[in-house]
Amino acid sequence: MNYAQNESAIKQYRMTVIIPNPIWNGKAFLRYFTSKGRHLDSAVFKSRKFEFRGEMPGEFIIAKLYLKEKTEENPTHENSCDIWLEPGEINVITKNNLMHAEFSGSENQKQFSGLQKNLLPSKIKGNELDEAYEKAVSNKDLAAKDILLNEEYPAQFKQTQQVLGEFISTHPSSLISAYKFDDFVGDGEINFAVVDPVYAMLDEKIKQNPKVKAVAERMAINKKILPGMDALPFEQTDTSGKKISLSSFHGKWLLIDFWAGWCIPCRAENPNLIKMYDHFNAKGFEILGVSLDGERERWTHAIIDDKLVWPQVSDLNVFDNTVAKLYGISSIPQNILINPEGKIVARNLRGSNLETKLSEILK
Repeated sequence: MNYAQNESAIKQYRMTVIIPNPIWNGKAFLRYFTSKGRHLDSAVFKSRKFEFRGEMPGEFIIAKLYLKEKTEENPTHENSCDIWLEPGEINVITKNNLMHAEFSGSENQKQFSGLQKNLLPSKIKGNELDEAYEKAVSNKDLAAKDILLNEEYPAQFKQTQQVLGEFISTHPSSLISAYKFDDFVGDGEINFAVVDPVYAMLDEKIKQNPKVKAVAERMAINKKILPGMDALPFEQTDTSGKKISLSSFHGKWLLIDFWAGWCIPCRAENPNLIKMYDHFNAKGFEILGVSLDGERERWTHAIIDDKLVWPQVSDLNVFDNTVAKLYGISSIPQNILINPEGKIVARNLRGSNLETKLSEILK
């Protein structure tokens, strides 16, 4: 069968992955997310290759292709790569593992292969940082964790952002640029001096892509919550159903903490927040937890287990939480520091950075 010419296959993909010198003898998985939820497929490694076939989900997708050792139930780092999923033939070849994979097929595949190659040093660094972070949390090494959060992760993101910015700027009409624009902007506080010029270069058609439009909306929200601006008012219910408003904290230094019981980095940061609360609460410092949980039981158990004594609110709508959407929150943990007059002072202060700021303003 000529797969590329068969009309029934026009909306299908066929991915062939060849590994001439495998260091692995397990199973392969292909995972991606659409508006309908998660899709997960698997394939068995045979004759130094494996193959995936499937119907396109109706939209172009960046999927995760990964291998798992038979002897590893939960490997620290997946033998993995991202892949541009599109109709037709997709060929993937690598010497012995997917981290160094190259793709061929369409022009998009060639572009994506080049981008992934340029991102590889940052990806390797990210894996190293994740391993170091897990070790620091496990060992309760607050100093190491602090350096990772406030120095090393931000530096690694800048490295990634530079590569993505160069790709998007030179491929302003590419669908790959549309799908990578969110990664380029980042999840936390947005550096508009870097982001705005690249956004301006995008082809108008790409700007209308739903993924880019969603990021553009988040950018617009973030421009309303820059330091010096008034905090956006809101009201939400606590664990007992009582409504708590932002205005009720007027006259206090307030940290709005966006977190969730399911969020491991959030839970790892809670001991530091407790320390800050105990030290500065008597001096006029308050915390308001805004949970992006979806299950009341998990939310309330996390509050009890972590011994959080400050007010907590949620509407149990996960990332559709109305307060999170109001403040353009697309990942957690994140926080916003507000002064007694209700103006935003800083964002995403963690570890020693939060302590330094509070010591400065609450002498």
